[in-house]
Amino acid sequence: MPQIARVTLKVRSPIGTYDFGAEVHHSQSPKEHRIDPEFYEKYAGRVPQGTHHEFLLFQSPAWNRVDPEVATHVYRRRDSGESFVCYTQPIETLEHAKEFFQWWCLGVVFSIEQKEDCAVMMGRHPDDFPEVMERDFETVIAEESWDMED
Repeated sequence: MPQIARVTLKVRSPIGTYDFGAEVHHSQSPKEHRIDPEFYEKYAGRVPQGTHHEFLLFQSPAWNRVDPEVATHVYRRRDSGESFVCYTQPIETLEHAKEFFQWWCLGVVFSIEQKEDCAVMMGRHPDDFPEVMERDFETVIAEESWDMED
């Protein structure tokens, strides 16, 4: 699965600023996925087919948290220890990947600060989660940088 981009992102809340970083990997078939097929089979019942993007994390405030009982949706490969953003649905375009990563980062900050699984909050606000985070929690994407591979 080739790396096609590298993203860094900062989320700012009234409590602090959180740094995220990931390599975006692109695949055309399940054989190219970096996340183990067992993960997709267990949580989605199937492995995404066709074009898909996965996020290999190199920086995340989800690591070394004080409250590990709150889900932050990070998958760690058993063989390499690499950490990936957990998501079971196909991410077919780079634009969808960008939007998804913003939502995930905002969600991790929500989970850390509110001590609730962000998936529940996203389920309540499937169309306007970033707006809710800004309005209700004063939490926003403060900086974002996408470096595309040649």
